[in-house]
Amino acid sequence: MRIPALVAALAIASLAPLLPAGADLYWCTSGDTSRLTSEPVANAKCRLVDKNPKAKAADKPASKANKKLRPYSRDFPRVTAKVQKERDLTRRQILEYEMLEQRRKLEMVQQVLEGPQARRNARVAKEYSIRSNIHELNIIAIQQEIDRLD
Repeated sequence: MRIPALVAALAIASLAPLLPAGADLYWCTSGDTSRLTSEPVANAKCRLVDKNPKAKAADKPASKANKKLRPYSRDFPRVTAKVQKERDLTRRQILEYEMLEQRRKLEMVQQVLEGPQARRNARVAKEYSIRSNIHELNIIAIQQEIDRLD
């Protein structure tokens, strides 16, 4: 939204209660100045401002296209069962690989946590504890994704 349109919207919202019922508002621009008035200004480009654009949209009858909304259209690309099974298999392989990687990284982090460096330095212990929690949460999330495939 351009700034003048935003200013106009704010001005309309603030002035609407002060105007008599049925009064028109005009957004007039002349050179580099713009203003909202109740009457068109001479020697300026003025356009009538719609005070309630939502009401007009709601008054329009629903089109045939809107009545027949579907989550997909008839000509939307579909895949065969064979292609879908291949995709599911590929997805499972990717998830299982990610699961192995997260478990490997968790083991590495736990080794550091059990090592002498973490015992001596509290900052290192805290950092690796956070990493451990992240890997554990990732493992849980990946397992949930794998379970959804079954």
